[in-house]
Amino acid sequence: MTSTIHDLGYRRYDGERLSSRAAWSALFTHGLRTLFGLGRPARSKALPVFVLIMSNIPAYISVFVSSETGLPIRHAAYFTGVSILYILFAAAQSPELFSRDQANRVLPLMFSRDLSRLQYASARLLSVLVAIFLMVLIPQLVLLLGGIGMAADTMTAFQERWATIGPILAVSLLASALLGTVTSAIAFWTPRRHLATATAVGLFIVLGAATTALGSTSVLDTKTAQLFNPIVVLDFCNRLLFDEPSRRVVRTIAHPLSVYVLVLAAYVAVSLGAIFWRARTVDA
Repeated sequence: MTSTIHDLGYRRYDGERLSSRAAWSALFTHGLRTLFGLGRPARSKALPVFVLIMSNIPAYISVFVSSETGLPIRHAAYFTGVSILYILFAAAQSPELFSRDQANRVLPLMFSRDLSRLQYASARLLSVLVAIFLMVLIPQLVLLLGGIGMAADTMTAFQERWATIGPILAVSLLASALLGTVTSAIAFWTPRRHLATATAVGLFIVLGAATTALGSTSVLDTKTAQLFNPIVVLDFCNRLLFDEPSRRVVRTIAHPLSVYVLVLAAYVAVSLGAIFWRARTVDA
């Protein structure tokens, strides 16, 4: 018995074959567009647009009603007030990359190309980090630049407030690193998108409840127990970086900034370990 190979007439690819770096760049760009719903149906744009609008409206209102005495909303308080939106964005959008790729069974196709598993994970993760970084950064820049522009003496306001750019970048980086890595790790280990979102939100709620429970017992004092809640730790970093602690918050900040940054770094390190471990072991 003989077999025959038929030429079905498919057109062969004769173009330039790019390196894995080009594949990584394409995957990163695609991920960033997906997170903001670009090139996707309207329902995919609903959450990113909602978060973007709701996190920026207070900044524009604050700029428009600002007077010579300054902005009615300070940078640290602003981040604290809208941080729940960033948590929602990270928890809902990270699964759009990691969980959806597994649910749609596209990982075998990606890994069969000139793209390693670690490159895949890093490209997807960086997309999430950049998206959250931009979400946090934009309203803070609106407050900064709007406050300078609306001041009676623009040059004086610029000299006084431009130093705020450092804390703005630092808080944006810390928030994106924490929220991005934690939610990405959960999404990578949970192929079902809605379950991944619920798990991420539930984790932050459970950690908050555990912190309260530990602080109310004799096992740990309240100020030490708060280190187990990454959202509280992130808010303390935010307050200390901008040097704008409220009277209520001052009573609960018991450690220097370096301690809180190290705690966040620990959460990020554990999440990164989970992401790259999953990248090595996921079926494809």
